Amino acid sequence: MPISFTATSPSEYYSFPFYKYLNQDVFKDILGSLPFFNDWKNFWIDTLIKEDELLKSNIDKIINPLKKSESETDIVGIYEMFHFEFNSPVGSYIYKFDVEKMKYLAEHKNIEKDNFSLDSIHFDSTAPLIASKVNDTRIPFLVRFYGTPTPLLCVDGNKRLKAKTEIENSDAIVAYLFDENYLDKMFFDKVDQLFYSLHRETEDMHRAMSMGFSSEQIFNLTLMSRYKYV
Repeated sequence: MPISFTATSPSEYYSFPFYKYLNQDVFKDILGSLPFFNDWKNFWIDTLIKEDELLKSNIDKIINPLKKSESETDIVGIYEMFHFEFNSPVGSYIYKFDVEKMKYLAEHKNIEKDNFSLDSIHFDSTAPLIASKVNDTRIPFLVRFYGTPTPLLCVDGNKRLKAKTEIENSDAIVAYLFDENYLDKMFFDKVDQLFYSLHRETEDMHRAMSMGFSSEQIFNLTLMSRYKYV
């Protein structure tokens, strides 16, 4: 999201060029043949910029969700989050995942758990190699991700995955999988939710085109259709 923060730092806004991002040729190349493409593109530009401006205008009122009072110093130290830098030709966008809320979901909701190939998972290769992590039985958290070559993103358990691959030479891992059904819990802000949804929707539309869906059927897959934009 266009705000940077840590458990000990104030919230700080940064700019991401949504207009330039959606005007990249890649979107036109894969979706440009759809009769509603320009309306779709403008809908997403307007939606993201509107939410981004709302966030920016309220920056002084935003309380860092990780920032606790001095009496809660211990809580600050254990509140977990994960940030993922999504790099694009027009700049980097930083997704921020609320790992604490995801932990709650894993404990209280029926989150899918399965065996996943490590080849399909993007995890932080710069994480320190800690030998004891091979004995850590906690189950990692994966997010079904879009807009990147690797379909799954590890948002909790990167050190465990690194130990498993480099010490045990494992090629698969049991993990929880979070998808778009948990957007309001995975992320701290609506801008992240929307940017994630844009990429999921783009992939869904492209797949539907390859399967021969009609323009009307593809339109009905979009967030724009629910807003009755056109």
